[in-house]
Amino acid sequence: MRAVLVGVVSAVLLAMVGGSADGRQPEKIDAKLLVGKWEQKSPDGKFTSLFEFSKDGKLENVVSSGGKQGYKLTGKFKLEGDKLGLTFAEDGKEIKMTWTVLRLTQTELRTRDGKAEDVWTRVKDNK
Repeated sequence: MRAVLVGVVSAVLLAMVGGSADGRQPEKIDAKLLVGKWEQKSPDGKFTSLFEFSKDGKLENVVSSGGKQGYKLTGKFKLEGDKLGLTFAEDGKEIKMTWTVLRLTQTELRTRDGKAEDVWTRVKDNK
């Protein structure tokens, strides 16, 4: 019984101080930094995924293979704290996913989807 009580108190204290399960403090996410184009390449360089987040909450995802566009999805996003909700429509079905934003800077977006951690690099606009 004592071990259960210690476990409950530890969990409550951890939640109160804002720590995460891995001991890291969550970063404050500046939503304005999310707006723009972000790219991720597969380790072998064959595939590229490009996300574009707009000011009005819309997003576009283009996946390319060998320099040729494979498919394109459009949808919307919402950032609440460190949770980035993505909603797409594909073939009349709604696809929803939630990423945890681990880090967001001018040049890097680091996310977690379940156990997988992804690193996205900002694409400079040629305008």
